[in-house]
Amino acid sequence: MNQYLSLLDYLALRAGCTYLSDLHRPGPGQRARLRRALAELAPDCAPQREWDDAVAYLTGGPTAPSPEAAQAALLDWLAQP
Repeated sequence: MNQYLSLLDYLALRAGCTYLSDLHRPGPGQRARLRRALAELAPDCAPQREWDDAVAYLTGGPTAPSPEAAQAALLDWLAQP
């Protein structure tokens, strides 16, 4: 059986988060792992809807016009202190 992991679940897993909600306030190590995970992802690895969900869930910001823009928005969010 093939199981699908959503983009948010994948990011939580790669960041080493116990709970998805841990992504709201990642620690320094988790931020670094999230940046690496996002930088390694191809924008077409997930549908636009999942990128929009990730941007809304993590940043509280508006949706992006493309997966590439969503990825950039998430990387910008992670670059903030």
